[in-house]
Amino acid sequence: MNKISIGALLIALCASGAASANTFFTGQNQSSQRWYQSTGPSPMSANAQRNQFQQPNQFQHMNRPQQQPGAVRQSTMQQPRPGQPQQQQQQQRPGPQQQADGMGLTLTGGLTHKYAFWGFDMAKAGSVLHYDNVMWNVFDFGAAYGFTAGDMNLRVSAGLQFGAQFGESTMVDDDITNGGIGYHLIDGDENVGFAVSRAISLGKSSGGNMLGYNLGISLIDKFQLGALRINPEIGWRSLSYNLKTNNNHGMSIMVVEDGEKWGTCFRIITTGEIQCLPLVWFNEDTGDIETGDTYFFSQPGTSHDYKVDWSGPYIAIGMEYVINHNNSVNARLEIGLPGYNAVGNQAYRPDWAHPKSVEDNAGVGSARHIGLSANWLTQITDAVQLSIGFSFDNYSVSGATAQTFLNSAWFMNMYNHALDIVGNPLAEEDARIQAQAVVDDILALQQFCPGWVCTDDNEVSSVYRSMGIRVGLSAAF
Repeated sequence: MNKISIGALLIALCASGAASANTFFTGQNQSSQRWYQSTGPSPMSANAQRNQFQQPNQFQHMNRPQQQPGAVRQSTMQQPRPGQPQQQQQQQRPGPQQQADGMGLTLTGGLTHKYAFWGFDMAKAGSVLHYDNVMWNVFDFGAAYGFTAGDMNLRVSAGLQFGAQFGESTMVDDDITNGGIGYHLIDGDENVGFAVSRAISLGKSSGGNMLGYNLGISLIDKFQLGALRINPEIGWRSLSYNLKTNNNHGMSIMVVEDGEKWGTCFRIITTGEIQCLPLVWFNEDTGDIETGDTYFFSQPGTSHDYKVDWSGPYIAIGMEYVINHNNSVNARLEIGLPGYNAVGNQAYRPDWAHPKSVEDNAGVGSARHIGLSANWLTQITDAVQLSIGFSFDNYSVSGATAQTFLNSAWFMNMYNHALDIVGNPLAEEDARIQAQAVVDDILALQQFCPGWVCTDDNEVSSVYRSMGIRVGLSAAF
């Protein structure tokens, strides 16, 4: 093995070790036997052709000493003697590697078990939501066809992926770390403080699904370093998934974070810890104690339902190293520039519209995708291969636009009720002042959210990350 071949092997094996999960396998990175199909002769078939031309001619061969019966043959590549056409035909029949010219049709299929994470956070609102330890079982089907165009050997490919969520995972909706809804506290006509309502909830996610597809074209067998083949590719990839949350449980707490008169937060001198007591009202007229936005909640149905899509172009480099006649390893690096779209429905929010409560969006080219994969391939028959591999995918976007779709009927009912109190001369002065504040807030909301749609640019950052192991088969025709 020369130095170039050793270096090529290290590259392929390092790529195999670095990959650890989710790029869908569609037959793009294939071995010299069946997966990577080249249109040029393989190194073995090329050597066979050279050996044929380098054999002594028929008369030289006949002048050699005759081999004694039972003697051990020194070569399995001897030129057949005259009168033995059947032996010559058998020696020229191509083996698995000699058939690997990349031409014709290849079909692939496999099953991948994946572990994934998806989450997003909001810059201004401060909210964080994430699904942890999502497990997928994904079935993939692919087809590829190699052909010659001029002096180039090309390969077109397409793949489909269907996934179902396996088991349960955990969702965390965090508006307590850095989020929440703020209120100005009014005592008569005096602003006495600023209260913040913060909440956090935990739910179980199950029953999700996934759909993906990819289309690509690659240049095959153009670049080789010894036994290493390097195939560049361009294409389009789409990944869509749906995640739901059921049995959501949470806590909301309302505290006064700013206000000399009603401030409920204080610092513990010895540790520096900040503690805030919940805001509580005592109604002197009725004797009732009101806790405002401090309460525990349990949502037995579907509280969160998100549909997410990452779609866009990619470039990729596939590498394959032939170990021997029946085995090879390959690796693949893919870099994509997809767009991002996430549509969510939070059914228990009465102030939001349904079934479309929120939508986050970033155009094609705004997001990033990095995919790594590595596979070991072994020949089962001359036409069928078995593959075992790992894959890793990371999708990310920052600065996506966030839209919140409000329930206009809910706000208008509140507006009309407050307007009635303002116009009622028998209502108490404090009640009319508070009602007028509600009227002013809703009118301001209509100005800020035209058509009852609130839009914030550069608001959302999101990440989807997955790792998996795949077992698959391919067949060449």
